[in-house]
Amino acid sequence: MSKSCRIIAEIGSNWIGDPKVAVRHVEVAAKAGVDGVKFQLFRAKDLYDTPPAGLERFELPIEAIATLSSHAHNYGLQFSVTPYSPELAGALSGQVDTVKVSAYDLTYDDLLVAVVALDVPVVLSTAMATFDEIDHALSVLGKSSHQITLLHGVAVYPAPLGVSNLARLRSMIHRYPGCKVGLSDHSLGVTIAIAAIMLGATHIEKHAKLKLTSIEHISPDAPHSLHMAAMKKLTAASTHIPYLMNNTMIEGPQPCEMPLYN
Repeated sequence: MSKSCRIIAEIGSNWIGDPKVAVRHVEVAAKAGVDGVKFQLFRAKDLYDTPPAGLERFELPIEAIATLSSHAHNYGLQFSVTPYSPELAGALSGQVDTVKVSAYDLTYDDLLVAVVALDVPVVLSTAMATFDEIDHALSVLGKSSHQITLLHGVAVYPAPLGVSNLARLRSMIHRYPGCKVGLSDHSLGVTIAIAAIMLGATHIEKHAKLKLTSIEHISPDAPHSLHMAAMKKLTAASTHIPYLMNNTMIEGPQPCEMPLYN
């Protein structure tokens, strides 16, 4: 069965500042059947006037990117990074297969310009954004639309099922027919992700974590992250959904039902 949707494991802060744990996430994500892994590249001092205590430990070293990228490729995974400044975006040249722009930076034109210079497909989160803001971001990116994936999302961590607003995802699919449209999923479990795939999402990004006690207590992303075992179930479901949604309707009893029909 062919897949119609890419599943990306967002490692985020779940590598807990330990390069060995980062590598282990890549290895286990590959075994879970995902299509790619994503890390974040930020400097706490650039994000906050007074950074939260301990945030610096999650700053991914520039020199770690090449190692993680190579490791991902060895497992057949796409490698993606979210940079949080134009300077950090520049450091990704030649290192990433795709680049992700966070919803918080959708209106950060200088970063969008720096992202375009990388000349790789762009994934753009749109949580909280108006359509006018999305339209402006697309005009700044100026790339061929087939190279851009727009992700619907809800900027709540974790996001309750009741605020998933998947009607907006459907609207984005119709409004931006030249772009791929998917979901940056911050909800617990796999319900919203599976529903999004059934609605036509072609890209699901979901925070993923190992079953390490230290991650649960240290990582700020852990509360809204999916364990890799559950991620494996999501990847399996994503493979079957296109078949379930597109198979031909049969009027009356199916062949498998005939013994009970006669």
